Amino acid sequence: MRWKEKLRLRWRSLVRRGRVERELDEELRFHLDEQIAENLAAGMSAEEARYAARRTVGGVEQIKEACRDMRGVSVLRDLGQDVRYGLRMLAKNPGFTAAAVLTLALGIGANTAIFTIADAVLLRLLPVKDPERLVLISRPDKHGGYNGIRYAAFEHLRDHNSVLSGIFGIIMPQTTAVTIDGQAELVNAQIVSGSYYSTLGVSAMLGRTITSQDDRMPEGSSVAVISYGYWERRLHGVSAVIGKKIAINGFPFTIIGVTPPGFFGLMYGEAAHITVPISLQSVMTGRGYLQDTRKDWFVGSIGGRLKPGMSLENARANLDLVFRQTLGPEQQKGEPQLSVVSGSRGFWLIRDRLATPLVILAAMVGLVLLIACANVANLLMVRNAARRKEIAMRLALGVSRPRLIRQLLTECVLLAVLGGAVGLLVAVWTGELLVGLVSRGPFPISFDFHLDARVLGFTGGVSVLVGVLFGLVPVARATKVDLTIDLKAAGGRGGSPMGFDLGRILIVAQVAVSLLMLVGAGLFVRTLRNLRELDPGFDMEKVLVFSIEPTLVGYQDVQLRKLYEEILEQVRGLPMVHTASLSRLGELTLGGLATRTVSVPGYVPLPNETPEIHANFVGPNFFETMGMALTRGRDFLPQDNQDAPNVAVINETAARRFFGSASPIGRRITIDDTPDEFELVGIVRDAKYQSLRENHISMLFLPCFQFPPDHLQRMTYEVRTAGNPASVVAAVRKQIQRIDPNIPLYNVRTLTEQANQSLMPERLVATLASLFGLLALVLVCVGLYGIMAYRVGWRTQEIGVRMALGAERGNVIRMVLREALLLVSMGVAVGVPVALALARLVASLLYGLKAGDAGTIWAVVGLLVLVAAVASYLPARRASRVDPMAALRCE
Repeated sequence: MRWKEKLRLRWRSLVRRGRVERELDEELRFHLDEQIAENLAAGMSAEEARYAARRTVGGVEQIKEACRDMRGVSVLRDLGQDVRYGLRMLAKNPGFTAAAVLTLALGIGANTAIFTIADAVLLRLLPVKDPERLVLISRPDKHGGYNGIRYAAFEHLRDHNSVLSGIFGIIMPQTTAVTIDGQAELVNAQIVSGSYYSTLGVSAMLGRTITSQDDRMPEGSSVAVISYGYWERRLHGVSAVIGKKIAINGFPFTIIGVTPPGFFGLMYGEAAHITVPISLQSVMTGRGYLQDTRKDWFVGSIGGRLKPGMSLENARANLDLVFRQTLGPEQQKGEPQLSVVSGSRGFWLIRDRLATPLVILAAMVGLVLLIACANVANLLMVRNAARRKEIAMRLALGVSRPRLIRQLLTECVLLAVLGGAVGLLVAVWTGELLVGLVSRGPFPISFDFHLDARVLGFTGGVSVLVGVLFGLVPVARATKVDLTIDLKAAGGRGGSPMGFDLGRILIVAQVAVSLLMLVGAGLFVRTLRNLRELDPGFDMEKVLVFSIEPTLVGYQDVQLRKLYEEILEQVRGLPMVHTASLSRLGELTLGGLATRTVSVPGYVPLPNETPEIHANFVGPNFFETMGMALTRGRDFLPQDNQDAPNVAVINETAARRFFGSASPIGRRITIDDTPDEFELVGIVRDAKYQSLRENHISMLFLPCFQFPPDHLQRMTYEVRTAGNPASVVAAVRKQIQRIDPNIPLYNVRTLTEQANQSLMPERLVATLASLFGLLALVLVCVGLYGIMAYRVGWRTQEIGVRMALGAERGNVIRMVLREALLLVSMGVAVGVPVALALARLVASLLYGLKAGDAGTIWAVVGLLVLVAAVASYLPARRASRVDPMAALRCE
């Protein structure tokens, strides 16, 4: 109980400080009066009794201080005094304070912004109940992908596992046509079982969520839950949304609930705006009818919640065993083990794409912060040098060196805290810039970006750490004074121009670190430029692309083919349209190409080789529209339909692979072991199909109208125009709305925009690396200017002597510039080898250049020298204008 009593006394001393001090005064006065009374009784005079009592009791103020120390409140009292004194000193030097705070704000703000994004994308758990107990269950295939799970197998897992307290099925977000108040648009929708929300522990903000009662065939209108963001954007946040009728893929639905803000589903970054029960799969996939049995239902993945105390390994073993009970003996032999992983952060598609860029950017902003710390440390040393007489006086008056260090460090921490507060504003602006850059990619990203308690805690922790980091060495050096010398003068003693003092070492370190960042930025910028200037194998200029998915609004079979042909005909007839075509998959759409197994007469596969080839279904005049040159043969024609002989076109890589130097024109191949043969009628130039980074791959092009409609559920149109492609967008929309107003267009953009959007990760890294590299350069420039200005002021008398002895202004300028450029040269000498070593770590992110690219390094070195010369010229010019007589009179 002793520690509780101490705690109670300390708390009382803090909250009732005045009363405690009065009680202490009264107690000391009582003891003093008692001693005086004893002395008077012993025969002393009144004055003698008073002096003797004071000698016996001791120094009153010392006793009070000892009592305060015993109560443990002196440290807090001293801290309060240090804070108040530090604030007065910072206010007394507004120029120094503003420079230091702004410098730290840039470093801390950039780090806070990157941490906020990294926390949201990589670290933050799902906003659900006990997310650490969630698991995600998938059925892997032999090729590294995943297979769907039959609903019957899901039910068996639900009813017979012994490791999960709850389980749900889910089909990830997919594009869906939604019509609200007569206006159609495409949104992301997901399909879930009725136990989805209850297992996650997510309740509706308005209305209710989907329940197990909804896992049955609907009668009349079906139900849907919408996200908070979609409710605000599309339905203006009105509370009367519950019960509102909407159409999904042409089928009636009723909105029954709105999820809370911040919950985007399990596919982090790809928000599910609409959620429907699993019984509505056929409607959501565009088949437009309701199944009357559950045998055809399936789930893409399964999620569950572990029972308390259950490990992931035990869950994996039990769930795999239960799942295999749903398979036949032959299926069990080739079935991989069920994948069971932690679901606390949801699915990782977006995280995988952004993890590497964010790690690189985090390293870069960390270096920016180090440069900012070095800058402020230099500023502190200059300021502390001007305070040497003050510091010497305080030490001479009896202040202990540890107490003085603590007070000076408090000033440093105050600077850092102020810098962190301003840095939060920088973080908000930088974070919005980051979100804008990421969200302009081909897959817009949705996540909860805000300054919450975790971010504020990070900023506060970094601020305090930075305050100690940049202040410890300058403060320790400042308190090492020579009282005999420093009490006589306001400054310190200059050193040799070639001396290696701490300020110079910090400048060398700043130059080296900024060189690392600038080299990295240069490599990423040149990579982006190389990719943009790359010949993709097709002409991107004056091409408009857009996609439609008519199956979502009920088009099937023959209707589908006629619709595609009618749209193609109408678009070709528009003014300014030179030609148009369509394809199953557009260019540079980041994946999705089908893979086909081909059989080529005369070609003998290598050992363990499967003769596979990537395939795309395209329309008539596709190669002319895309500007892809045919090296031999012809383009597809409108006559290449179901009634015509099967034809195909391959690219140069496929021709070399399967036919060598022989001509493939007129040769026949079979696809996927079907009896149908395809005659090769053309060879097209190699191009980039999925990514500008990809190596040339073997490609097979097939006429889309020669194949059944199930190959044509979603198509992309390519329109080559005579002028600006944007000028025909309105006319294209009008023509399609005239054909069917329920067909929404999506991914409407120029081919050039699509190529630029495919470079989102490269653009993100290059833009921010350049931004942070230039920030580091500015900080180095400011630091170099500060240290050289300080050195010039420190050497005023020396410069005056030199000029009195005949030195010209040009000589003085060259002397100062030589010293600055020497520091830069030493920084370059340190930074170049480190940059060459670190560049190899990011070699996989580069394109068209080596990690140790000499041109980039020389350009950065030249930029650093130029900036250093400019930053040093002003102090050098000021030094050259020193009046020799005035300099000789100053001490």
